[in-house]
Amino acid sequence: MTNVGEVNSSELEITQIEEEDTSIQKEESNVLKKAALVGSGCLALVAVAALGLYWHGKLGDVANTMGSAALEGAKLFGKTTIITIAAGLGVATVGAMILGGIVLVGMIAIDRISKKLEEHHVFDQVKEGIKELKKGSEMLDGFGETLESNDDKIEKKCVYSSEGVQADDDETKIPVFIQINVKDIIGEDISAKKIQKLLKASQMKEFADGRVKGLILNINSPGGNAQESHLIYRAIKEYKKKYKIPVYAFVGGTVCVSGGFYVACAADKIYASKTSLIGSVGVRSGTFFNYKERMEKKGVDAKTFAIGKGKDDLNPNRHWESEEGKNREDIMKFVYDTFLNVVVKNRPQLSKEKLIEEYGAGVFPAKEAKEYGYIDETKSYEKTIKDLAQAVDLDETQAYQVIQFKLKKKPSKNIFDLLTKLNANTADTVSPKPQVYYL
Repeated sequence: MTNVGEVNSSELEITQIEEEDTSIQKEESNVLKKAALVGSGCLALVAVAALGLYWHGKLGDVANTMGSAALEGAKLFGKTTIITIAAGLGVATVGAMILGGIVLVGMIAIDRISKKLEEHHVFDQVKEGIKELKKGSEMLDGFGETLESNDDKIEKKCVYSSEGVQADDDETKIPVFIQINVKDIIGEDISAKKIQKLLKASQMKEFADGRVKGLILNINSPGGNAQESHLIYRAIKEYKKKYKIPVYAFVGGTVCVSGGFYVACAADKIYASKTSLIGSVGVRSGTFFNYKERMEKKGVDAKTFAIGKGKDDLNPNRHWESEEGKNREDIMKFVYDTFLNVVVKNRPQLSKEKLIEEYGAGVFPAKEAKEYGYIDETKSYEKTIKDLAQAVDLDETQAYQVIQFKLKKKPSKNIFDLLTKLNANTADTVSPKPQVYYL
């Protein structure tokens, strides 16, 4: 009989054994957890090492690498038990095998794609284009076409067909006139880069080999950036010279002023509907604001660090000196003189004296614009097309079409793109960029 308070020795031993088993299980569990951490921590090192060794054909060294990695990882925990090393090595091995399999499949796929690409004609064009570039020659038209971006795909749409076009005609052989729109603000809505892409595309594929008989500029623009206006003008002039085709501009009941008129001067003839507005040969820059007095009243001060005479001109946060901005005025005079020279060169009825002293930066209805020499005719779009066709010995009984080229607009990808653009426009309004405009 056992008294109260006494403990049976056999029961005590069983209890101690159970506690030891529980302790061992906990320790083994902790070891396995540490092993998993070791394996995961070593996985990146193992994968890189395995990939490097695979690349060099030394698969026999992978096992040693994994073993060393697992051993070093285990030492971080202060233990080097066989269980820890083995478990860490096992996790690392499995991870490396999975990653190695993915890499191997990817390499096989790339190899097969490369072989297919080498068989494709596009690859040959790219190789030839690169060879030409290395020689220092110009990029081939076909090479440029091959690398055309999906984001800048060009829409080609027939906007006019002559009476001579029949339903069974082969449209790939009918003579065409290319129409390019010059609309809205130059430098923002339309740029020289976009115009150059369209001009280049107009001589590719089914439009190559002399099928294009002329170019029509459909203009509706109040002007814009002076540099962009000049670059578009130059691009059209070079296109005309290279392909030896006539260029006509048409203004359809809207505006062709300032930078828009600058671009129109690249045309052989300028036509406009009776309700169009033409002219505004002038330059502007600004507006620039000064906030110094307002800042002083509010107790706000600002300091700008600048090196170089005139570098800090027209700083809105300080009082301006009397000669401040003179350099900008000199630039504007140069840009204005360039504008005058372009107009006088291409519109022989106009002279510098008349433009400066009489017409100035005035805007005129089409009837007056024709009288002064800004445009050649006040006619409809259809009559403009027919006159252009006659200029290349085509009449309405013959088959020809007008194909409009334009770039697809890129939609904003997300709300952040829209906010970024809005913020930039707001900043330009408050503190305009130091640019000169034909507006």
